[in-house]
Amino acid sequence: MRRVYHLFGGHAVTIRIVDGWIEMGWLRDTFPELGNDSTEVERIRYARAYILEMIGGYLMPNLSRNLVHLRWLLKLVDFRAAGKLS
Repeated sequence: MRRVYHLFGGHAVTIRIVDGWIEMGWLRDTFPELGNDSTEVERIRYARAYILEMIGGYLMPNLSRNLVHLRWLLKLVDFRAAGKLS
């Protein structure tokens, strides 16, 4: 789980993972909307969480629409490489 810890900047200590799935509620609770004074690191973390919510809620939802698989997080390691996935 070190990679998840790194991508979410230490927030993964309290992450709720169920068989490789992240709870969408955790993403919303942990990464609220940013203020104008946010740092670049905070914006990157927020963008990853937001994209995961879009993937888990609309593009690749599970039956309950409240989980997103960890494999999608690994695609968001490098945003430049993620653009080539479409």
